[in-house]
Amino acid sequence: STTATIRGPLGITVARALVTPDSFLVHNRFAGELVVGRVETADRFLPGAGSSELFARAVLGLLAPDESTWQVTPREGTYLLSDRRADGSRRVLIVDPSIWRVTQAQEIDASNRVVADQRFSQFETVEGVTFPRRVVLTAPQDGLRVTMEHARIVPNPADLRLRFERPDDVDVVVVE
Repeated sequence: STTATIRGPLGITVARALVTPDSFLVHNRFAGELVVGRVETADRFLPGAGSSELFARAVLGLLAPDESTWQVTPREGTYLLSDRRADGSRRVLIVDPSIWRVTQAQEIDASNRVVADQRFSQFETVEGVTFPRRVVLTAPQDGLRVTMEHARIVPNPADLRLRFERPDDVDVVVVE
């Protein structure tokens, strides 16, 4: 499971989110809503959140090529990996070989439009693992953009309790 706190200007918390293996919920304090749904529907609110494992990897910048048939092209100090699917859509990854991390991932539909774009930067190595401090997730066609900047990264913390309590004063919105 992954939790996130979304802060606005001056560090004021405007939303909290929880993504579990089968569901997600977002407490939007600004709108007074608690949005809940199956994890497969989370992509509507946060690009790349349609799977809890993929979401965690995207937030932590730990995306890696799967077992697809990738076409690899070296270019300007990076590698471009592209996987064309039977429906004409593509997954494109840009890998920085100096740190062996994906710095950009895109989902491109059959019409060559970018459906989702994930960018990772400001990498830091913590306990032998390289993480990005800055992650930008976008869904250009939907006008969604989420920028995450990790203030601190603590792999394998001693306290694994999830701190997320359902507020009493919100409207519950169920996403189907």
